[in-house]
Amino acid sequence: KKKKKDFQKLLKTGASMSRAKTQFIEGYDGTKLALRSYQAHSFCQAVLVLTAATSVIFDPLADQISRMFPIIVKIVEVRGHGESSGKRGYSATKTCLWKDIKTFLHHFRFNHPELPIFLGFIFFSFLNIYLFLINL
Repeated sequence: KKKKKDFQKLLKTGASMSRAKTQFIEGYDGTKLALRSYQAHSFCQAVLVLTAATSVIFDPLADQISRMFPIIVKIVEVRGHGESSGKRGYSATKTCLWKDIKTFLHHFRFNHPELPIFLGFIFFSFLNIYLFLINL
């Protein structure tokens, strides 16, 4: 229990220090899906979407990428991860996970219609999820 509380405290501390505020969009079933945006340049050439279990840990990475290159970096947290709602560490089905990812991508396409969107992965396990979903 103490380790869990320490970890939650670390996440809250990281969130309060972040340059990016957590935003929420609504999933297909009303679930709150969390994301953070990093943009250091006024003119950007692309959107890089990174999937993470929690965005707070990767704030420095996303911030640095957005400062080094003219791109917008978005860190997204699928349901059950980070600040997104849902049962912790769990997505109900492959279809549910795919719908969450599509919700994020539609949101970014709507807000940045002129920019290409690239998917990136912070953890190898998320790459496996995407590869599996592509083959549905």
